[in-house]
Amino acid sequence: MAQSATVKPSRLRSGESVFQSRGLRVRVSAYDLTVAPHKSVTLAAEFASTPTEAALIWNAIDRANDATMRYVAREIGWARKGHGGEEGAEPGAVGWVSFRHHNARPTLQVQDGPTGTTYLADVPIPGDPHAHIHNGFF
Repeated sequence: MAQSATVKPSRLRSGESVFQSRGLRVRVSAYDLTVAPHKSVTLAAEFASTPTEAALIWNAIDRANDATMRYVAREIGWARKGHGGEEGAEPGAVGWVSFRHHNARPTLQVQDGPTGTTYLADVPIPGDPHAHIHNGFF
């Protein structure tokens, strides 16, 4: 019978780890590294006077993201050799896929009861302009 990790609903808002391991190692298949320029850069792109100006700004954002991800790949993209890395490490094969977003996800602070935990809830309205790129790093 296959073992699995289960989510404990009582831990969802407490700040505790939400997974209870049943003797399994948790394997992470990817990390989400999110890169965002200053808000003024987003506004410059969104309110550019010509499509060419907007394209140049978006190209700069994309190039900065790519340079950042190449740096991250060089610095943390290493594979351990031997049991637990006792034989050192060597550059590993890493990659990423990027997803560009133009605005922030709108949220609303909600408090669970008068003395309960405060958390952010998604709301169905347009978000503020906020360029950011999610990078799935493998």
